[in-house]
Amino acid sequence: MQLDFAANLINMLPVNILVLMLVIPLVGALLAFVLGSKGSRVIALIIATLELGLAGLLILGTPSLGSDPGGMSYTVT
Repeated sequence: MQLDFAANLINMLPVNILVLMLVIPLVGALLAFVLGSKGSRVIALIIATLELGLAGLLILGTPSLGSDPGGMSYTVT
């Protein structure tokens, strides 16, 4: 039972990464608004780094269990 749950979580990683890529800039914008101009450059740099890392992870591939390949690859049947 727990292995099935873990397999589903791993196979859902691309969807979770896309959700993070949409949510992180919103949280960063809210944080920059609260902090004012003092930390906005640092926040923008951190967010850009996170976005690039998540995009690279999504493009290069995420781990997958079973017959479904990870990343952006697909199989023609």
